[in-house]
Amino acid sequence: MLGGGYLYFRGKDIMKVQSHFHEAPNSFTYEFWAKPAAKIMLPPQNATGAEGMHGQRYVIGAQNTGDVNHAGVGVSVGINGVTVFEHTINHLPPVLVYPTEIQDWVHIAVVYEEKTPLLYINGQLLKIGLTSNKSIVYPCGVFGALPPYGYYTGALDDLRIWKTARNKEQIAALMHVELTGAEDGLVGCWSFNEQTPNTALDCTKNRYHGTLQGTQHRVRHTVGALRWQGSYPKFITNNLDYLARYYFTDGNSEQIQQIVRNTRWSGYQTDVLMMFNVYRYDYLQLYAPVANALARQGRSVVLAVPREEANERLIFHHNVAIKTLQDISASQQILQLANQYYKEHLAPALSQWFLGEGVPTKYQIHLEQSYRQYAIDFMTMTALLHEIKPKIVYALHFISESGYLDAIRNMGEQNPIRIFLMQHGFLFGDEVDSHDFKGADQVLLWGDYHKRFLDHKTDARASISVGNPKLEYVYEQFKLKPNWTAAPNISRVLYISSDSPQRSMKSRENLELAIEAFNSISGIEVTYKLHPVESITDYNEYVSQNRIAQQQLSTRHMNELLLETDLVVGDNSSSVFEAAALGIPVIQIFLPHHNETHLVFTRAASAQTLNSIIQKVITDSSYRESLLNNQKQWTDQMFGEIEGSTQRVVNTIMRFLS
Repeated sequence: MLGGGYLYFRGKDIMKVQSHFHEAPNSFTYEFWAKPAAKIMLPPQNATGAEGMHGQRYVIGAQNTGDVNHAGVGVSVGINGVTVFEHTINHLPPVLVYPTEIQDWVHIAVVYEEKTPLLYINGQLLKIGLTSNKSIVYPCGVFGALPPYGYYTGALDDLRIWKTARNKEQIAALMHVELTGAEDGLVGCWSFNEQTPNTALDCTKNRYHGTLQGTQHRVRHTVGALRWQGSYPKFITNNLDYLARYYFTDGNSEQIQQIVRNTRWSGYQTDVLMMFNVYRYDYLQLYAPVANALARQGRSVVLAVPREEANERLIFHHNVAIKTLQDISASQQILQLANQYYKEHLAPALSQWFLGEGVPTKYQIHLEQSYRQYAIDFMTMTALLHEIKPKIVYALHFISESGYLDAIRNMGEQNPIRIFLMQHGFLFGDEVDSHDFKGADQVLLWGDYHKRFLDHKTDARASISVGNPKLEYVYEQFKLKPNWTAAPNISRVLYISSDSPQRSMKSRENLELAIEAFNSISGIEVTYKLHPVESITDYNEYVSQNRIAQQQLSTRHMNELLLETDLVVGDNSSSVFEAAALGIPVIQIFLPHHNETHLVFTRAASAQTLNSIIQKVITDSSYRESLLNNQKQWTDQMFGEIEGSTQRVVNTIMRFLS
């Protein structure tokens, strides 16, 4: 189950290598991934008899040795359990029987330890069978069938035979790892990735290639099972605290720290993966400063962007690698894999859910579309993680890309990956019990103001206030502006929209109020900044009515507009608060029936009030100064100290890496 391909047996197919492997008597191990498609009989466990002649589906056929004192060992797998049989003259008993439901891919290991079978499923020891009463038992080399007693129905992948009895740690350490064939004790290893006609290639030096009769080769759709493996087993990496605790005071603490770091991060290749999965230029400013600062400190950083042009206009350190999700999808055949994954794995579960819960048809269509995209995201992220092997994923959120998050979690079962999510907007108030930080190990907040909201949520995540790297980036530009701290001559007004007036009644009402106030004031130049979700056509009715001039509508980057602005009017867009933090006077529009959360600055509930406040800001310097002082009290809580934000984010990440 390691990618590439697998074999599908249709209940009549077979793969032949040889009858027995005599180099592995009495103590050996079978390992394989299986996804059965039919039931088997589960007879009573017994060391004698011939129950294996009926109702079995042999993944490994128990071959008759022709010697009454010697037996070949086989394994039968169905959707209802696993059985192990031994076969010789008049002898085919079930020496191990384990009933269990198998609906998806599972890793199965049958270990013979001095003629006693042990069953491991997904790395866990679940059953010990009966010790053989034969003098010697051998592993067998016929797969998918034991003619005429039973043929396997289902999928099979990554089949291995070892000449040693492997223990739990050894099984867990390599079950997700693609072998080279040179591993000690490995007799045969068939990955089924090569798609060679009628042949399954053995990657070991023994060259036990198998002949295929009727089996179907299929492209691996469970890319989600890909893992990478470090240099050391889990019993070492999970217990490094012992070394750190008891040998740290021996006068060689620096050496001990280095050993712990090197051991913990063995198998990882990249320090930080930055997932820029939601493209907006202003969001990119939450990545670039942090990526560059980490790279300057010698850390390896990969920035994953949706497409090539997504890193426009920002300069990255030469040690920041840029990867496009588009290229990854194309090179890894993601769409083909995702379609198969959806069809075979997701669609049946969705159908069962729709039927069981009576999900309305109109929602079913939307959910099916969403989960098709989920499959693409899941496969894309899995391929990316397997390629770069990061210790940390730094992102904004995975609310609309849950496939990315599930891929990280899936990979993290074997290779822990920490998720750091950076705040990108204001949180919902207490009236909404949800947030954008699902799956985060650490939330990086702009300021303590937001921590209060997050901590009240049911699924609150661990958080720390570090500041806003994007705001710091803009602040540095503001400091270069001539006379930027001087009292402005108020004439340029920026209206910041938070949604389309064609989609949001709140945005429409706020816009109507603002237009009425602006058009009654002479001597001001008004620009309407569209939200990234909007288009200029959303304002056609206002342009056609001559209430807004076409040239007043702007899709320019917010940073550029703020540098040219004397006064900002808006509601609860993040850019409104960032403008206030930069020392620009801000007026918030608030209608009584709107939600009051985050409305903390000077506010206007009518066109007349907005007109009056604008006039006072223009003409009354003491009023303007009072307004700015009130803003600063709030923005200090919202953003903390602007300068040093990027370094505080970097320090938080570095503490984990170190």
